[in-house]
Amino acid sequence: TTLPTCLAFNPSLTALVAPRNRISGIDSLLITPPSVIEVLVLSHNPIVSFPSIANLELVTRMRALDLSNTRLALPLLSTVGPSVESVLLARQLEALLLRNASIQSPKLLGNRVIHSGSFNRVTPELVQLDLSDNEIDGFFSGETLGSVFPNLQQLDLSGNERFAGGIPFLTQASLVDTSFTSISQCPPESVVQSSTLKSLSLHGMSFTDPSSCFGLVDLLERDSHVHVVNDTRNGLQCPQWIAKATKAV
Repeated sequence: TTLPTCLAFNPSLTALVAPRNRISGIDSLLITPPSVIEVLVLSHNPIVSFPSIANLELVTRMRALDLSNTRLALPLLSTVGPSVESVLLARQLEALLLRNASIQSPKLLGNRVIHSGSFNRVTPELVQLDLSDNEIDGFFSGETLGSVFPNLQQLDLSGNERFAGGIPFLTQASLVDTSFTSISQCPPESVVQSSTLKSLSLHGMSFTDPSSCFGLVDLLERDSHVHVVNDTRNGLQCPQWIAKATKAV
């Protein structure tokens, strides 16, 4: 079922929280007429359709969108049709939660590198992005996410088992979670040097060259503003240096 169109005509409806229902589409709610909804939570619904790119530009007031545990199956980027990037055309969006929504890497990602030029626009409004437990592979080059999302504070990429490369660098990050990914590079010092970073989650990760992490160990030991979460009880290969330098929770 889809949400009734009449909801879109209510000028006082600024928040709609309807998780765990049987909603399969949201086009009518967002674009007929241009929606005044600011917070939309529709997690755990069998949603399979999403408004077209052109119509999403009409969504001017949305601040938080939660479509976690749905059936969107959107690509991260696409030149045709809806994608995660096209969702960001809702220009006031501050929080986008897409946990376990079958999000995929671009179909034509030749060398598996996602760079800043792959995105069509900078999105300064976004402060929270949850892409955990999806199907994203490849890796972001350099400071891609920091360039596209300059004010991003909370990033969750955990559970994307084929996501490789390095831990993304974000100048405004406070929470970063890359647990249970295939990232094998030690976190560079630039990741933890920012005074805004409070938590870096590294559950279930294995770094191929722990010797390159000695500088980071020293930094963590003397700089208490960063709290690195690493659970050595999960039975996976956890680097010894991180246990030395951090408090497990």
